[in-house]
Amino acid sequence: MCINRQGVCVTVANVYIYGRWRIERGGRRGSGLNSFQLVSAGGRDSLFLHLELDIPDDAIAWARDVLAAHPKRATIVSTNIYLGQRFPAPYLPGPGRNSREEMFAKLVAPHRQIFLVLNGHDGS
Repeated sequence: MCINRQGVCVTVANVYIYGRWRIERGGRRGSGLNSFQLVSAGGRDSLFLHLELDIPDDAIAWARDVLAAHPKRATIVSTNIYLGQRFPAPYLPGPGRNSREEMFAKLVAPHRQIFLVLNGHDGS
């Protein structure tokens, strides 16, 4: 059970209903560093896609699959160090990591349903 300002919200099989809001845990990849939720409110359906820092190629492929499975949902992406000048290359070591420019080219630009990208740090 959960409580909100209007009283009690209903939780059934990973679906949270707060008045007119419906939030569904969509899924996650591997350790949970990449996940998504489906949100319906006010007659609009949205997708919230949360991606790890310097998202690796296999996680970009997973995110593309999520977007393809929900093509009509307006999408907000949250990640880290998407803006700023301090880290033009990937911040984390390892093969297959992508800089913010590569993430934009591989994931954001090709998917018109992504209308907003939020980042936790600006890299400065």
